[in-house]
Amino acid sequence: MTRRVAVLAPARTKLAQAAPAAQLYASPLFRAAVAYALAHDDAVYILSPKHGLLTPEQVIEPYDVNLNARPPAERAAWGAAVSADLRRREPGARFFLHAGRKYTRWLQLPDAVDLLAGLGIGRRLQWYRQQL
Repeated sequence: MTRRVAVLAPARTKLAQAAPAAQLYASPLFRAAVAYALAHDDAVYILSPKHGLLTPEQVIEPYDVNLNARPPAERAAWGAAVSADLRRREPGARFFLHAGRKYTRWLQLPDAVDLLAGLGIGRRLQWYRQQL
């Protein structure tokens, strides 16, 4: 059976102190995405503009790095590195994206499923609430 792997975008708002990645990002949308992914997927990873790929339990310090502030070439390199890391960690898995275009456009995962493509933040939050 193919493993389901959730790939989540982080949130801009973070706690003021170090915490596991699943708790560091403090937005209702992120928290809903984590809850959904933990209930429906075999593995969960969080995209980080600073760290690349994080596991939910990985403890990190708060940071202020914005992917959109980087030049396109750096964003493309970030996406290639993160995609390669995902494929290395989860060979043969089916990836389910929980991220907006800010992140997904740079990932090199052509077979990934973008569950919430085209939905704004409010509609995404509503979708998660209906699923949980």
